Amino acid sequence: MGNRVARFAESYLAPWRDRTRRGTPFQPVFAGSLWQRRCWLQSLSAVVCLGGVALGCGGNPGPSTGAFQSSSFDSLFIVVENQNFYDAAVFLQFQGGNRRRLATVSAYSTERHSIRYDPSEMWFLVDFVGARLATRSQSLSLNPGETVHLQLPANAHRTGQLITLRQ
Repeated sequence: MGNRVARFAESYLAPWRDRTRRGTPFQPVFAGSLWQRRCWLQSLSAVVCLGGVALGCGGNPGPSTGAFQSSSFDSLFIVVENQNFYDAAVFLQFQGGNRRRLATVSAYSTERHSIRYDPSEMWFLVDFVGARLATRSQSLSLNPGETVHLQLPANAHRTGQLITLRQ
């Protein structure tokens, strides 16, 4: 009787014996040649990447800083033209002391931004990255929908003079 049970157990467990020798129960998923494992991992990574792209492409694109939205009358439009060698971190400071970072404008470039209208007086603070001088513009009182052109001349990091124009 014991011999019969042993033979039955041997025949019943024979298909599982190869899997248990390899170690973990998850090993059969990766079983096969190196080429088969590589193809399986490549297809798995492709599925994960495509899923990440599909999730990342949806949703709200957020506000656009590249083009003006002229239909919104509760915004202010700011064009920052950096003619300087240094990159410039541009801030807006309001009369109550609040300070808001507008952008970091690269050297020799122009950027356009729109911000929400604030009725209080404001001025620009410009900190040139790598230079020792931070500069401040004159005080501005703006109306909704107005465009301000802030020009950072080539010598602004030494003289501290900024040019602001209204349009």
